[in-house]
Amino acid sequence: MTVTGHTYTAEVADQSLVVTNGTVRLDEAYSPYGRATMTLGLPADPATAQAVLAALDPRAGGRLRLRLVAAYGQAWTVADLTAAGGGAAAGVTALLDGGPVAMLTGHFGRPLNPFGLRSSRTADLDLTVHRRAASWSAGTVTVEAATGELLLWTDARLDTTAAVPASPTLRSAVSLVLGTIGAALEPGPADAPLDLTAAAWEPGVTGWDYLSPLVGAAGLRLWCDVEGRWWLTPPAAGERGGMMFTPQQVTDLDDDLDVAEYADAVIVTYRWRDSSGVEHVVYDTATAPGVTTPRYVYAVELERPFVGYGYARALVLRMRERGSAQRLSAVADPSARPGMALVTTDPAGQTRAGAIGAVVFDLAGDRMTITTRELLDVAPSAWLALPSGESWDDSPAGATWTDETIGG
Repeated sequence: MTVTGHTYTAEVADQSLVVTNGTVRLDEAYSPYGRATMTLGLPADPATAQAVLAALDPRAGGRLRLRLVAAYGQAWTVADLTAAGGGAAAGVTALLDGGPVAMLTGHFGRPLNPFGLRSSRTADLDLTVHRRAASWSAGTVTVEAATGELLLWTDARLDTTAAVPASPTLRSAVSLVLGTIGAALEPGPADAPLDLTAAAWEPGVTGWDYLSPLVGAAGLRLWCDVEGRWWLTPPAAGERGGMMFTPQQVTDLDDDLDVAEYADAVIVTYRWRDSSGVEHVVYDTATAPGVTTPRYVYAVELERPFVGYGYARALVLRMRERGSAQRLSAVADPSARPGMALVTTDPAGQTRAGAIGAVVFDLAGDRMTITTRELLDVAPSAWLALPSGESWDDSPAGATWTDETIGG
């Protein structure tokens, strides 16, 4: 078992506050993509504490930067360096002996595991505050925050006329809305044509309510990552990289079935009046793949011109993922992200491969719970099922890996 030391801090108003407990959830099937609830210790100085609370005021656009760190060793301090160098700069120079400063970590770092030191895993999350509750008697403040999508939930168009994208494309419509919160869309190929007569952003409509049908009809996903960058991507696009878990690394494994937010069919009703006062109604429907008789139908009604078919399909594909999931718990690794490839092996020896759909970090228990998606059984002869320490490169010269029997 690998031993790690976890620290969690929040940067607010030039103060580094200790996070005493809380949870962070990253989920590609929901918006906002990232959500967090945490309790922070307030500074002892009343004036500094008041400045922190002012910076966390959701009415004034409060923000914080949450840092999650998993370390595999105890860091060295300036006191360690001073003592080893005899309290003199010449002594420190002698310790380096012409080598890089980084060598000090190897000299003074104290590993927590027999394999020695390993680079720490760190994650920085830029979050927008939507609630904070301070307790002066306890010296703490509880904060609820989320990624940037939260800003579009409340950013209704405050004008007497509608706004129209600069060009008849989805990316242009997204840029129109993001510009009102001082953000911009990251470069990428995902886009779709728009009918500008049905793509006006009407007064009083939030940026999120305006964009959701347009993005969904295109079969795409608009989301803000933990670093505050906005992306327009296919629904299942996420972070690169992968994670592998053995039975020894998993502390809990379960299957969860819940229909509270599940749907196997969706109907979207568009209802609007044209310039002549004539009422129009169009229905967009979709059923989850493989379902012949839907039992859980989710209905949405929109007071806006029809933007094209596709929003219902985007909704049902997202909501069907919420009904069934396999969850595994392990020691928290801040680098885990939805969209990463995932390989797990259960106690019975069955290996499965898929992807991470969501990850929840328990900041009090230093644990994470991963929700999987698209898990498939891996055949015993597959290279993913190789025992630890073995490689398909180990095949004898002249042999092919198709000749091998793994585990045989």
